[in-house]
Amino acid sequence: MKQSTPVIDYHKLRMEKGPAFARNLVKIKLKEFSYNISRTAIYFGITRKTVRRAFLGVEKDQSRRPKNSPNKTPEHLEKLIVHSAKLTGFSYRRLSYYMMDKYGIHISENTIKKILKRKGIAKTRKKRRGKTRRRLYNYEKLLPFSHMQLDTKYILDKKSLPKAVYEHVKAAALPLYEWNMIDVKTRIKFTAYSYSLNSSYGFLFIAIALMWIRMHGVNWDISIRLDNGSEFCGGSER
Repeated sequence: MKQSTPVIDYHKLRMEKGPAFARNLVKIKLKEFSYNISRTAIYFGITRKTVRRAFLGVEKDQSRRPKNSPNKTPEHLEKLIVHSAKLTGFSYRRLSYYMMDKYGIHISENTIKKILKRKGIAKTRKKRRGKTRRRLYNYEKLLPFSHMQLDTKYILDKKSLPKAVYEHVKAAALPLYEWNMIDVKTRIKFTAYSYSLNSSYGFLFIAIALMWIRMHGVNWDISIRLDNGSEFCGGSER
């Protein structure tokens, strides 16, 4: 059976005039058609259910939000993430480590990023005025190994290496964390690996690297710059 072409496009009318206007017009036509629901539905090109909703006086759209969201992060956990973000000032990546280290709760970086963005507290970058870039060091006057930079990397970040490499790391049960300490002047880098991320491994790595440097004749002061990660001081306000 061929469907009749509607006289008035209800959906177009609803977009232009609003739901209340469109449903009120359906009520008027329904009365003109002696409350014939089928005829009114054909006239507007809508379902009988939509006509009944207009007849019952439902002018506002009901929320399409599902009653149950099994994959949604619990509200109390979202509040904890927001509180931790405001307390530490960490971005989503470091906040993920912080939640695991302090509370033993594993939350993916993407989940934390979406929560912070939805709550309107996503970290913003500071803009510098002018075209000149501020330098951290006077590289011309630096002595070799006088300033070191230390950071850590989670190997299974699924961003920098091919997928097959990540699968191999999991299958072979290889260390998951990489420690790097780089000399600012010479760019010489010391690297170590560990199965977990904590301050014990961090200070042991520093001690081994410094002993090697001292054994090779470096007797001046050495300054080590950290990224304030949870493996050293992220869990403490000090």
